[in-house]
Amino acid sequence: MSCQIGAWNIRGMNAVSKVEGIVELVHRKNLSLIAAVETKVWGGILDHSAIIIKWKSSTHSTVTPFKFFNHWTSHPEFQAIVEKSWHQNETGNPMMRLTAKLKRLKGELKSWSKIHFSKLGTRTAAAKASLERIQLEIQARPTNLLLAAIEKAAMKNYSELAQAEEASIRQKAKADMSQLEIRILLIIIGRSNQEGPKIES
Repeated sequence: MSCQIGAWNIRGMNAVSKVEGIVELVHRKNLSLIAAVETKVWGGILDHSAIIIKWKSSTHSTVTPFKFFNHWTSHPEFQAIVEKSWHQNETGNPMMRLTAKLKRLKGELKSWSKIHFSKLGTRTAAAKASLERIQLEIQARPTNLLLAAIEKAAMKNYSELAQAEEASIRQKAKADMSQLEIRILLIIIGRSNQEGPKIES
């Protein structure tokens, strides 16, 4: 289940029209996909109020939104892909050309990232297990130079995957924390308006 946080204008609305406004907003969305709607009508000087829509989990396949990860820039192929895509000519006015270039680059980066960074957790675990198997073989045959070379390559592969996975997790955690901070801020503002101004004696 996903959650969407938004705000809607309540200036000049009474209690009934506020509820009607919520119903209208919900019906603009697909009602069958909505699990719950939470609202927080604030008082005070604010002319907006919070609305939180919780969507039902969908079993249908959906298009995954594009998300850029900072650790991509450390990959040796990244710079070349960006330059090759960006140097392709487009027609139209400057804004149209910029939009077309960004759209093409986004598609190419999305396809490229699936090759190198999809299922990082699974690939990292598999690389670690492979490295451990090779190291066990080396213990049995410590003078085997071929195994030493294979271990070096396996260690490099595991290190790169582990670093990419860690960077990806860190960036996702920061994004989730930002959403949490927004929600907490909405709650604090709501409580502050409910309590009203404090007058010191």
